[in-house]
Amino acid sequence: MPVNLIEFKKYMLYFSSTYLQNKTFQSLEDLFQNISSKKVALVFDSNIVVYYRDFYLNPKSFVDNPNNKETVYAIRYLNEQITRYSLEVLATLGVDESSRRKSDFSVNEEKRKQTHEALMFLLHLDYRDFDKFIQLKRVQEPIIDKGEYPSSMLPFLEQDSFYQHPLIVMYILCLKVILLFNRFESNEISGKEAIDALNRFMREDIDSVSGIMYFLCVNLFGGSDEFKNIFFPKKNLPTNEKLHRIFNGAIDLVFPTIINKVTNAYYKTPIPDMIPVFVSTDKRISKLHSLIGLRITHNTKETYSYFPELIQVDFLSKIKWTKEEMNELFKVSQSDIKRFTSFDGTPRMTTHLLKYVKLLEGEVIRDWDKSPVANIVYK
Repeated sequence: MPVNLIEFKKYMLYFSSTYLQNKTFQSLEDLFQNISSKKVALVFDSNIVVYYRDFYLNPKSFVDNPNNKETVYAIRYLNEQITRYSLEVLATLGVDESSRRKSDFSVNEEKRKQTHEALMFLLHLDYRDFDKFIQLKRVQEPIIDKGEYPSSMLPFLEQDSFYQHPLIVMYILCLKVILLFNRFESNEISGKEAIDALNRFMREDIDSVSGIMYFLCVNLFGGSDEFKNIFFPKKNLPTNEKLHRIFNGAIDLVFPTIINKVTNAYYKTPIPDMIPVFVSTDKRISKLHSLIGLRITHNTKETYSYFPELIQVDFLSKIKWTKEEMNELFKVSQSDIKRFTSFDGTPRMTTHLLKYVKLLEGEVIRDWDKSPVANIVYK
C-alpha cells in the first residue's frame, strides 16, 4: 500500500505531511518539483533538535565519533537544502520537548536558551562554511539534567504546554491500550472485543475520541505490529522509565495534529498556504504520520484549538479485518464529532481526566509485575 514517506537511507532522515498523503518522493528536490519550496515549512522533531544541539556544542568530537557518521550526513544535507532553497524551519516543539526537566517536565530555561542558540546559528550557517565551523568552533559544555523520572507521569501532565490537553488524553489512552493488548495477547479477548472496549472507554469514560489512537489500534489488533514500539516500553527498564517511555510515545502520537496547529498559528495564514513537513529520524512515527491525510479544518478565531480536523487514513496491508468489519469499526456518530472538538471551535480542556492517570498507571504496573506478556520488546 503506498505511503507518503520521503526516506533518505543514506542520511537517516524521514519526511512526512498530512497534506501529502499517498505520495512518495526520493529527495527534497523531487518534493519541490511537486510543491514550491516557498510553501514548505520543515517541522523538526525533538531528535533532530538534539542532534543539532550536540553537534553545535562540540562539532569536532561529534564528527570524530564513528557512531555519528549518518547523523553528520543528515545535518549536512539539511543545511545544504535549507540554505539552497531558503527553507522555512519550525523547531519550537522540538526545542521545547528537548529542554524539559526529568523530574517534573518543567522547562529548563538555561537549556532551552542553549538549544535555541544552537539552532539559530546552524540554521543560518552556509553549508559551504560547514567544515570551517567544525575546525574553529569553541567547545561548549552541555547542560546535563541529573534528575530522575518520577514514579508517575502526573506531574508532567500537570505542566502547561502547547499540547497539554491532547497529551493528557493520549497518555491515558496509551495506558488503556497496553492493558487491552495484554489481555489480547493472553487470548482473554479478541481483537474486535479490544476495539469495542477502547470505544466504550473513549465514549463513556473520558468522552474524548482520538482518531490517531483508534487508527493505530485498528492496525494493532488487526494483526500489524508495526507501530507497537512507539509507546510500548522495553521490559528491562525500571518502572519509572517505562512510564516515561509511554509518555514520550504519547507526545509522538499527538504530533500530527499539533504540527498543523503550530504552523497555522505561526504564519497567521490559512493552511495550506504553508505546508508543514515533519522531519524525523524515527521511521515509525513518520510512516504513521504519512498514513493520515488531512481533509477538512475548521477555521476559528481561536489561536489554539484541538482535534479540529477531519482526517482520511490508509491502512497497512498486514491487517486482517474484513471489509464488513472495517465498515463497522469506522461508524462515526454526531456525538463523536462533539468529542473531537466543541462546536464553537474552542479548545477541549481535559485536566479533569487527570484522575485516570494514577489509576491506569497502577493497573499497568500490576500487569508488568505479574505477566511477562506486557513486557514484550517489539522490534
